[in-house]
Amino acid sequence: MGRVAAVTGAAHGIGRACAFRLAETVTEFSLVDRNEEGLLETATDLMKRAGPQPLQFVSDVTQPQEVHRIVAQTVQHFGRIDILVNCAGGADTKLPRQIEETPLEAWDAQVDLNLRSVFVFCREVVPIMRAGKYGRIVNISSAAGRSTGRTKLIPYTAAKAGVLGLTRELASPTSTIRRSRLWKINRLGLQVGTTFWGTEGGRSRSGRVRPRRWRSNCCSRSGRTTQRSLSSRLEASASGNTTSAE
Repeated sequence: MGRVAAVTGAAHGIGRACAFRLAETVTEFSLVDRNEEGLLETATDLMKRAGPQPLQFVSDVTQPQEVHRIVAQTVQHFGRIDILVNCAGGADTKLPRQIEETPLEAWDAQVDLNLRSVFVFCREVVPIMRAGKYGRIVNISSAAGRSTGRTKLIPYTAAKAGVLGLTRELASPTSTIRRSRLWKINRLGLQVGTTFWGTEGGRSRSGRVRPRRWRSNCCSRSGRTTQRSLSSRLEASASGNTTSAE
């Protein structure tokens, strides 16, 4: 039975690369982005790989009602959602670096895009996965969320750190599986994991986060050179296996 994957931020970069990697095993897609032209290009390229036409949603994921609509229409069309990749996000590099100069509106905009959208998508999709007794969620965070001085953008850094905390809490009802980078919720087959931009979410036996050498690949705007960027995580998502930390 083929899997159904929903990928946000699918018009370019990491989200586009995730869709291409999942296309090796996933047969049905729901693609989300606010960039209509880029989204159409991703969908067209996926169909060239002998796949059916993906659902496409040109949408603003910061609006909860839009997220609800996307999930509802995806389930109506495919009957379920097996895999969710939360990749939509980004940093507003024009924002001031000093906290006293950061407008509250800018804070809200960055948190809504990078954190609240992830929360809302997970809130909508998790009950569907639980009902189907299968689910894989990959939340894309950033190395800025776990260390200081990378962007010096306070709203973005705080939001990406929030993604890590959200993922840990969502995955916390049981312990990790064999030191894997995916976590299992209860006994329903639902697994949740996070991947950093520039750092994988795996840990060595000492418990220290281990960096990965795929940042330069993941930064490709076209997404065509990132086949190895999330391979282990996405392969585990599509196949239903965990990815053990090295």
